[in-house]
Amino acid sequence: MTNPSPSRSRFSVRLNAARDWPLLAAGATALLSFIMLFVPWVSGFVTLNAFGRNMQITGPALIIVMVLAVILLIYCALVVDRPRYATFALIPAACLLTIYIIKIGDVSDLIDQSGPGGALSVGVGLWLGFVFALATVCFLALTPILDRVPSEGRGRAHTGPEAGGTSSGAAGFQSEVGTEEPRTPKYPWEPPKAPPSQSA
Repeated sequence: MTNPSPSRSRFSVRLNAARDWPLLAAGATALLSFIMLFVPWVSGFVTLNAFGRNMQITGPALIIVMVLAVILLIYCALVVDRPRYATFALIPAACLLTIYIIKIGDVSDLIDQSGPGGALSVGVGLWLGFVFALATVCFLALTPILDRVPSEGRGRAHTGPEAGGTSSGAAGFQSEVGTEEPRTPKYPWEPPKAPPSQSA
C-alpha cells in the first residue's frame, strides 16, 4: 500500500524560529488589519465600520484582496522555503498600507461634510488598521535580513545519504580491487602478474 506521508510532506511548513518569525508576525498583523474592517471607522453620535452606511465598499474589498494575497505568499514562503515569495509579499502589503492611508483621507472628508448633528471623528478601527498594515510592511522588509540565518538541519548535509553513498562507492571500489584476477603475461616466458595488494 502506498504511503501518503511523502506527498503531504511537500506541503508541510518547515519553521525556523530565528529566521521565520518576521513572516509569522507579518501574517498576524495582516490578519489583524482585516479584522479592523469590523471595528468602528467613524466614532461619535453614530458609529460606522468599513461596511456602514455611506461608506464606499471599494476600499474594504481591496483590503480583503490584499490581505489574502499577503497571507498566501507568506504561506508559500514558509512551505517552499524560498525568500522570493517573502519579497513578492511586499507588493500587496504596500498596497494594503496605501489603501488605509487613502481611506483615512476619505473618512476625514466624509466627517467634514457630515454637517451639524454632533462631533464625529476617525474611529479606532481605521487607525489600528493603518498601524497593522504598516507593521506588516516592516516585518516583510525585515525578512531578507534574517534570511541568512541557517535553517535547522543545514550544515549537516554531508552526514546524510550523500556521505553514505560516497562510502559505499569506496567500498565497492575496494571490493573490485580485491577480486581482480591475475593478469595474463604478454609473453610466454614472463611469470603471471599478481593483482595489486590492498595494503598499498
